[in-house]
Amino acid sequence: MREIDVSVVIVSHNTRDILGNCLRSVHERTSGINYEIIVVDNASNDGSVEMVKRDFRSVRLIASVENLGFGQEVFREKVGIAKSNSWDIKIQQIIDLKEQ
Repeated sequence: MREIDVSVVIVSHNTRDILGNCLRSVHERTSGINYEIIVVDNASNDGSVEMVKRDFRSVRLIASVENLGFGQEVFREKVGIAKSNSWDIKIQQIIDLKEQ
């Protein structure tokens, strides 16, 4: 297994299109480093989980059965940061701008 330089942890809830754009952007614009992407889905019901499984097979998906919120999902045991394989961790919260 290759050594991971950076882990990108993305917490998402019902943001399928934004999440897809985010994942495409990371894949297209990242080069020269070994990275992993971990998506922690907060019980979305908009097809986000299915989209990640179908379109982004290299992404590590953690699908929560309940929406525990950003902080809980990133830091709780066995989720988010606990699942990363690097010392350099970038955390991104995806916010659905339509709801604000």
